[in-house]
Amino acid sequence: MINLILSGGSGTRLWPVSRTLWPKQFYPLIDGASLFSLTLQRNRALCNGFLVVTNFEQYPLARLQMREELRAPGQGFQKSDGTATRGLETATPGFGTATRGLSGRCILEPVGRNTAPAIALACLGLPPDEVVLVTPSDHLITKTEAYAEAVREAESLARAGYLVTFGIQPTYPETGFGYIEANDRDVLSFREKPDRATAESYLQAGRYFWNSGMFCFRAGTFLAELLEHAPEVHRTAVEAWNSLYAVDEQAQTLTRENMMKMPDISIDYGIMEKSRRVKVVPADLGWSDLGSFDALYELLPRNGEGNTRHSNARYLNSHNNLLLNDSGQLLVLQGVDDLMVVHTDTATYIGRRGESQHVKQVVDLLKSESSELLRAHAHRATLFGSQTRLSGASEPLTELNIMPGSTCTIELPGAIQLWVRQGSAVLVNEQSCAAGDTQSVAGGVLIVHNRSESEHARLLLVGSI
Repeated sequence: MINLILSGGSGTRLWPVSRTLWPKQFYPLIDGASLFSLTLQRNRALCNGFLVVTNFEQYPLARLQMREELRAPGQGFQKSDGTATRGLETATPGFGTATRGLSGRCILEPVGRNTAPAIALACLGLPPDEVVLVTPSDHLITKTEAYAEAVREAESLARAGYLVTFGIQPTYPETGFGYIEANDRDVLSFREKPDRATAESYLQAGRYFWNSGMFCFRAGTFLAELLEHAPEVHRTAVEAWNSLYAVDEQAQTLTRENMMKMPDISIDYGIMEKSRRVKVVPADLGWSDLGSFDALYELLPRNGEGNTRHSNARYLNSHNNLLLNDSGQLLVLQGVDDLMVVHTDTATYIGRRGESQHVKQVVDLLKSESSELLRAHAHRATLFGSQTRLSGASEPLTELNIMPGSTCTIELPGAIQLWVRQGSAVLVNEQSCAAGDTQSVAGGVLIVHNRSESEHARLLLVGSI
């Protein structure tokens, strides 16, 4: 069984923690772990491999966290002669090795076209009998044993030819989720997000479940139902899949033109609501989509006064506050109750608990200003390591952290000064450097290669990049 992880959202409801280049699924929200990492962790024992559908901007984070969790590099997307392959032919054998290190690969979408096209691209590269467990990357599940039991039941139903969805036992009349009406394992209907009165009636009826956005089916079953119920998605997905090409040894992509040809349609609307092969596995999984700071507050550990615990937080005569602080600075709340204080390296948000839906208004304001604060933190993960903007100086400062054996390539808008702060085997534009060395770069392309097999290289760049 393959775990297909859908990871393209930007999580704007958790701004300023969540940004385009570092969305909520990759941010260490729960006990120092990201939701993406927790998704990998709970599916390691259940699946033979992982396939992630994401985008170019989020790929560095996905790859770095996959490397950390799976502990094994993926098989390449190239033939033995070095030429690129099409589709996922070379990926499939690697999925069969469910040992300590599991394979993980990515399809990078140049533009998002919803869940049905994303799942179709993944399934086209897999054997028809391969069971696919589709999960979002940004949901939290706390009852892992119940989850494993539900997945095993779903896998059994999938092998019998069904499209399986997971229904979450509702605990309150939520109006922000879709619902599944069911009679035991038989799906009777899918319902859109209800108003309050309708949600309360669903809760009382006892046969309605929250639609979790998780699915399980054989790849061939999904594609057959896609062809029957959404033939245009199937046709354009096949065209797009045939144009896939290698980005590196772990990822493939396709042209924006081919991606845009695919209809923007969800798996629920395109297939699940129309198919006659649908089953549901009802489950109580301790599930949350963590769609707001209020939802996050309910899950984080709190002290006796109801304040969230944080090593860089102090509370005096304050109660029931949510405080997130990744700045490294100490924050003190005194004489305040029921606040949300979210402090990052470049932005701070303060609002009332119970009103976290108003974060959307802040995001809309920043969009109208074309603010870079929606896009990135000062610290940004990259394929070579990380890049951090430093503040407090009269000129722009950037620190590069380059992992062993990695190469950083940057197009410079103008001249910079460069200082090697750490590293004994660094090449700067083919010139050998070590810790303490400085160099002037007039502009153009900056190429820094860390030749060390074990030591990180750190460089300070003075000037705009």
